[in-house]
Amino acid sequence: MAAPTYPRTFPSSPAFKKQRLGINYNELVDKSPYVNVKRIEEGIGHRWEGSLTLPPMSTDDARVWKAWLASMDGGIGTFYAYDTEGRASAGAYDSGLDTPLVDGASQTGSSLLIKGFRVAGIADVLAVGDYFEVNGELKLVVEATTAAAGGGATIVFEPKLRASPADNDPLTITNAKGVFVIPDDFTEWQSDEFGIHDFTFPIEEDV
Repeated sequence: MAAPTYPRTFPSSPAFKKQRLGINYNELVDKSPYVNVKRIEEGIGHRWEGSLTLPPMSTDDARVWKAWLASMDGGIGTFYAYDTEGRASAGAYDSGLDTPLVDGASQTGSSLLIKGFRVAGIADVLAVGDYFEVNGELKLVVEATTAAAGGGATIVFEPKLRASPADNDPLTITNAKGVFVIPDDFTEWQSDEFGIHDFTFPIEEDV
């Protein structure tokens, strides 16, 4: 029998009942008690962290999720995850008209030069709070993105890039996702005397 291939996708149902998602900034904060000065050293590897909760389900429905969690092999297996409330752009992005691509190699930090938006130019082609995927990383737009007349734009986002995407790498706007792991090496679920199962498990971006 073949081993599971990674990254995996979630089982098709049910939808998640609750999510917790945020950015863990890899920063060292040192505050002097003598002069009351705070010094922050920023590292690399900022990542998404959180947890996902499924609705209560019967024993039969829970079988698939038990198997899926077990297939993660602790913290070894990877899977695709996302903000469940951020699967579509709230801006003017149109998947039929816009084909955003990275405009230039060796870009770093929390902004990207992009080409491939519609030539006419449009304000708020990506709205604050939109997500996109590039280079296998999930990013959150923190400033409204305006496409110039030539179809170019600068996207400002968090968390910062961990690796530079290549020139012409595509951006995924609709159904953007990242690659995640279950950070603990112990996976569990619980059930009651009526056979009703509850699942909540931690997730963190694979960096």
